[in-house]
Amino acid sequence: MRELIASGISTFVLSCMFFPLPTKAQQINTDGLREITSAVQDMCLHPDRTGRYFSVEGEAEGSFLIKLIGAELEGLIRVEQWEGIHETLESVLPGQPLNCTMHVLPILLEAFRVPDSQSREVQACIKERVSNVISQPFSIPASVRCPGGGCFLKSSSCNDRGTSLRYAAPSGYFIEQYRFVQGANNYGNTGRLKVHTGASGKTNSVSVHLSCSPPDHAGAPGGWNNGELRGTISYIDLDELRSRISTECALRIGG
Repeated sequence: MRELIASGISTFVLSCMFFPLPTKAQQINTDGLREITSAVQDMCLHPDRTGRYFSVEGEAEGSFLIKLIGAELEGLIRVEQWEGIHETLESVLPGQPLNCTMHVLPILLEAFRVPDSQSREVQACIKERVSNVISQPFSIPASVRCPGGGCFLKSSSCNDRGTSLRYAAPSGYFIEQYRFVQGANNYGNTGRLKVHTGASGKTNSVSVHLSCSPPDHAGAPGGWNNGELRGTISYIDLDELRSRISTECALRIGG
């Protein structure tokens, strides 16, 4: 595994040449955090392009010198950590880079000597905001009531009433799970649950018609029907969400 990772990397004879070891912590500011975070995001999204984002040079005392390509940032990463990153990248499922980012980013923040306090804050920020945004529950109730007592001149259906219960996902989200929960009803009728899809091909709204139709005679009781749409919504573009939240957290912590 080590030979595979090190292929194409500059190598040298350790007995006569060593890479320079960083002697003091870099000042990782907003731009530095943003560049590291962005590189990790892209690398996890395109695991086959790792060499475009980071390079490692040589090996001394069990560590590589790692550099962020296109930026004046470098650090040390242990050989087993670099190997572990490659193993993580090999297991990334298409379109699901979030777990990769959450695993790799702390390792590289440490390698580039981002102060622990900043690293922990960035990770906590990303974890909290993603979990709060990526999926949310919804619950929408509705009810309808129909008067009793029959109809004047015996006109049928004069006491019938109906309403549409509908939930539409907000912009950027789709409805991942949904169900109708029937409530109390008396002479109630519940229509078929209808599902509507948007341009993304995912469910963006669900609806059901509630009505009631009590008996049509003098002294007849009234009717009612009620229920609730419940489910969860999820973000459509997880890559965009991940990128935006990670950058926002890096900006906030590094600023």
